[in-house]
Amino acid sequence: MCKDETERKNHLDDIKTLFDGIKHLALVVSLALGIPYLQDLMTELGLLYRGRAYFNMVMVCLILLLTYYAFKWLALNFKSKPWSAPFHWFSFFVLAGITIATAGSVIYQQYENVAFKFW
Repeated sequence: MCKDETERKNHLDDIKTLFDGIKHLALVVSLALGIPYLQDLMTELGLLYRGRAYFNMVMVCLILLLTYYAFKWLALNFKSKPWSAPFHWFSFFVLAGITIATAGSVIYQQYENVAFKFW
């Protein structure tokens, strides 16, 4: 395999890696979107407000942890060197911003309906 074919294969692998990373971040956002819908289920299961609050905090911690690992996986799995380092890090910043804004807006919008207060 010549250098051009190897370079082309690496670029295609990087594109696949990018879309896999976006898929992982979409999974994290779907977990954040699912928190409000779990409230009725937890009430039917007999969890009191404090139990729901602990469960919701565990879910938020899990979402933050999975977001961290999704970005770490994305950053470490690119094969070729990016053509522009500032653009490369800017793209991570944009993906992080979209993920955090979506998850944060869901939590902010549903804050009154979702049990987060322990007192």
